[in-house]
Amino acid sequence: MPSSYDSSLKQIFVTVLPTFFRKNLSLQLLQIQEQNLELQTTLKRTLDYVAKVQLLEPTTNQPQEILLHIEFQTRNHKHMHKRMLEYYALLYRKYDLPVLQYVLYLGKEPLRMTTTIRHAHLQFEYQIIDLLTLQAQQFLLGESVEENLLAILADYGELGAEAVVEQILHKIATCKADAVEKERYLVNLEILSQLRNLQQLVIAKAKTMALEFDIKKDLRYLQGREEGKQEGWKEGKQEGWKEGKQEGWKEGRQIGKQEGAQEEKLNIARQALAEGLPTELIARITGLSKIEIEQLRSS
Repeated sequence: MPSSYDSSLKQIFVTVLPTFFRKNLSLQLLQIQEQNLELQTTLKRTLDYVAKVQLLEPTTNQPQEILLHIEFQTRNHKHMHKRMLEYYALLYRKYDLPVLQYVLYLGKEPLRMTTTIRHAHLQFEYQIIDLLTLQAQQFLLGESVEENLLAILADYGELGAEAVVEQILHKIATCKADAVEKERYLVNLEILSQLRNLQQLVIAKAKTMALEFDIKKDLRYLQGREEGKQEGWKEGKQEGWKEGKQEGWKEGRQIGKQEGAQEEKLNIARQALAEGLPTELIARITGLSKIEIEQLRSS
């Protein structure tokens, strides 16, 4: 799966995991502890999502510790059943726990993947959740924006694509998140909309609804800007005092302002990185170069 889809889906799906399983699979996930996604074997394997979960067993109404494994697929895979069996064996060997496996299918083509292996001495099965079989309306009624975003991948029914996009954008615009978070929601919506060839519709509707989030009006941005001004003023005054000349004071004050403005940009970039925004978007918001942002990411 392309990394942009992969990152957005994980970010959204992990947030709504308990709600999604309760509403669509009638499974109660009581506790979730994410695990390392890499399995060291002869061939390195990286899984999409693995977590230790306390699952409420419906027959006994008692919690049972299991391993939850989810793979995200945007297209049919001829050997998916063999891949899932391999993952099951590796996970079971490492954790010694029962493994509950799902493939979340997000493709536009009809689902054609095999889910079972039936041999004389081996019986294996995993489950597939095809988002196109779920109603977009149920995601639009969800309480979180992350859940609302999944509506773009579901069955629009009588609503139609345009109405679904408009409702998702309305949810983003009216939620209580700050400008940075809303911008992140909009970016994720654009990324996911590509899986349904709706990116142009999302962009057009966002523009029509004037759905633009000005980072410079965000409270945290303004606070950082004011702090940068004050720091620049202090540094300039100190430098001017040392030089003892009006010219030196002015020059130092200007340098202080510039340094304060740069620090302001860096603070905003650090905040945006913590929120999971992509490098390209952060560069556009702050005016920093991609190299500067990547240096912050690795620091």
